[in-house]
Amino acid sequence: MEALGATVTRVRPASIASPGHFVHQAAAAAAKTLNARCADQFANPANAAAHESTGAEIWRQTRGRVAAFVSGAGTGGTLAGVGRELKRRTRGRVALILVDVPGSSLHAAVARGVAYNAVEAEGARAASPDDTIVEGVGLNRLTPHFASALPMIDGAVACTDDEAVAMARHVRAHDGLFLGSTAAVNLVGAVRAARALPPGSIIVTVLCDGGGRHASRFWCAGAARARGLAAAVGPVRHRLDLGFIA
Repeated sequence: MEALGATVTRVRPASIASPGHFVHQAAAAAAKTLNARCADQFANPANAAAHESTGAEIWRQTRGRVAAFVSGAGTGGTLAGVGRELKRRTRGRVALILVDVPGSSLHAAVARGVAYNAVEAEGARAASPDDTIVEGVGLNRLTPHFASALPMIDGAVACTDDEAVAMARHVRAHDGLFLGSTAAVNLVGAVRAARALPPGSIIVTVLCDGGGRHASRFWCAGAARARGLAAAVGPVRHRLDLGFIA
């Protein structure tokens, strides 16, 4: 971004409740700058609205036969936009399924109606929590987008770090796709949905990030080994063997 002429301000990690959080600092900077606006992907209605066209594209490409859409949630814009469009077109028939990662509270928000994770318990939360090797998905708060999607979500499944790393290696070996962590999580969720739905059901997910942005963490064997992730060093399985997904 600096190479393109942008001024980059580096800030320390902070809770979303703190004025020091990068979202709040960006909004404050925009308010002080002439002709500037904070895009705020976590709350900007344009985020979810843009993904209504994603839902329409899925409808067209599956010829209306989509049975389920599976996705993780960062801002929640993809789930909200795609969900609205597919629910409208199918009159509620399509299943909207969240896949969530360790340390996130969104699975509990769907399954139990309370956005809570044990790592958030009083006395348990670390000053700088590092609950998952996955980046770009999972939160411990309800964004406006996710809150709008919540009534439409039909179920939630979990994805472990080991499963995400194993899926990324599996797809790289057998499909020639170098995926990021969020895309790998989405694929794990799609497999779980496929096991739960009738054979032949069409399940759609999004391969939303490439591996290039995840080279120093998710794709780093040393980082994975330090976390005890067996998938980072184990043998690549046969292309039809998805047994690494419990």
